[in-house]
Amino acid sequence: MLQAIAADGIIPFLRPFAVTSKNGEPRRALFLTIAIAEAGVLLANVDYIAPIITMLVLMMIHMLVAVIFEYS
Repeated sequence: MLQAIAADGIIPFLRPFAVTSKNGEPRRALFLTIAIAEAGVLLANVDYIAPIITMLVLMMIHMLVAVIFEYS
């Protein structure tokens, strides 16, 4: 998802993460995602992060359903 956002140019400073490997894997985007997740786990208690992640996932699912409904 991060690679798709970077490839579309929605957020300009993410442009370096649009690069894929020979196999089509977005390795830079994967490493950034892993680093963000690891930093969140290492810097804070998981109990504090879980509600934030839950809300982000729920918003993402909501937007996905709204887009599917709009284009179907």
